[in-house]
Amino acid sequence: MKILVLRFSSIGDIVLTSPVLRCLKEQVPGAQVHFATKAEFAPLVAHSPHVDRVHVLNADLRTLIAELKKEGFDHVVDLHHNLRTANIKRALGVKAKSFPKLNIEKWLLVNFKVGRLPKLHIVDRYLSSVANLGVTNDRKGLELFIPPDQEVDLGSLPPVHRSGYVALCIGAAHYTKRLPDLDPPGTRRDHARQRLHAYRERVRKTDDQYLGQYRSRFRHGTIHPAASGTRACSKSPTCLAARAARSVSVIVRRAISGAWSARIFRASLHLRTYPQHELGHLHPRPA
Repeated sequence: MKILVLRFSSIGDIVLTSPVLRCLKEQVPGAQVHFATKAEFAPLVAHSPHVDRVHVLNADLRTLIAELKKEGFDHVVDLHHNLRTANIKRALGVKAKSFPKLNIEKWLLVNFKVGRLPKLHIVDRYLSSVANLGVTNDRKGLELFIPPDQEVDLGSLPPVHRSGYVALCIGAAHYTKRLPDLDPPGTRRDHARQRLHAYRERVRKTDDQYLGQYRSRFRHGTIHPAASGTRACSKSPTCLAARAARSVSVIVRRAISGAWSARIFRASLHLRTYPQHELGHLHPRPA
């Protein structure tokens, strides 16, 4: 069986697909596993013994689709699940399975701290897309195969690391996914973070005050007398429409304010410049 696995980015997500590649190769009889990704991430899977061939996505998606059509795949495993992978699956016209990406649940968690994501590891969600092939989790963990020319001689490491060590690579393309920096007080980045925090506090207080006044009008299912001087059922069409409209307006305001605050903060970080004496102790120059 010739299987195509799709995952275009990024580093961490591609490494998380390694159990899927291993389990496909070891558990599906005669499986030929091909992997399609962006050119800058191809080295992550190029040296894997579980991948027979890597297909590279450059600027033109049509070129990649033409290349994939020549392979004659029997099955497609979509671990990215976006518009580009949908175009590939439609063009190939073979059986395909996509993993549950849960974009709405992730959006709710990031923007409103509403936890709707399942208590399931991303690797298990990836593997659910190949369960129809009889593949199960072998519990062997993640893998990353380093080419021989990039291996590090253990003799060059400090003595305490030569018998084994654990390396933590904490980083991300998006600032909000990175480990927070220990910025000295008074640096420009510290000022930018303080401005962002103050801006978000103003937005939160305004919205909380608005919602508090709104809730008081519909306490116990009726409009509060102090708010309007009348009593009316909040289940009437007029009341329900008003409540829905106000709820939507608050959600939109929070989303827009959050997006703009993040954009302002990123711009302030990208334009920052630091004197060497401020960051010398964080990133000392080599002697």
